[in-house]
Amino acid sequence: IYTFVDPDLGREWARHLLIADISRSDVAIDWEHTEYKWLSPEETTEYATTPGFQADLKKVIGL
Repeated sequence: IYTFVDPDLGREWARHLLIADISRSDVAIDWEHTEYKWLSPEETTEYATTPGFQADLKKVIGL
């Protein structure tokens, strides 16, 4: 977990990147959420993410 400032947006972000190896794909979510979705690293480009997310993801998973 780390924070960084995006000067273009004048905003501070906290980034939490988590890589997990799971044996089951079902997830129990609590009242704070209505849905979830498993994504491959390649599919993350189809979603709006924080600035620098793709570069950080590549560092973490070694793409």
